[in-house]
Amino acid sequence: MTPKEFVANLLAEVKLAEKRLEKARERLAPQAERIKAALRAGDRAAAEKLALAYEQAKDDAARAEADVARAKEELDEGKRKASDAERNARTLRTAQALGGALGAFGEAMGTVDAAEDMLRRLEEEAALSEARADLALEAAGEPPPPPPPPRPEDLLKEFE
Repeated sequence: MTPKEFVANLLAEVKLAEKRLEKARERLAPQAERIKAALRAGDRAAAEKLALAYEQAKDDAARAEADVARAKEELDEGKRKASDAERNARTLRTAQALGGALGAFGEAMGTVDAAEDMLRRLEEEAALSEARADLALEAAGEPPPPPPPPRPEDLLKEFE
């Protein structure tokens, strides 16, 4: 059940309780008139019976009023809970979207780390090959060639 359906059900309960209260109040006036008529007719025993029924009807009306008050309180509480549920749902959707973005960022960072590791290994292998070539040239009696001038890409790597 969605929060709006929940609130609609609570509102329906309020309206039903209000209708029951209205019916209970409508029953009081005719009963009061019957009691007065019985007293005017001098039928005290009938008036007493009617008075007991009138008291019962008053109690029913009081219960109906309490039911209306309770239903209205539940409606107010339900509206608050529905608002909280909608806010929580929005927060959850935002958190899920953020989690997805963070996951994608993590994957991208993993790719960058893997590329950096591969580059580092290639640089180590190149340095090792260069050292082996220098050793081979020294063993052959030739001086090693001077190092090549630094390339602009190599200079920029220092700043990255």
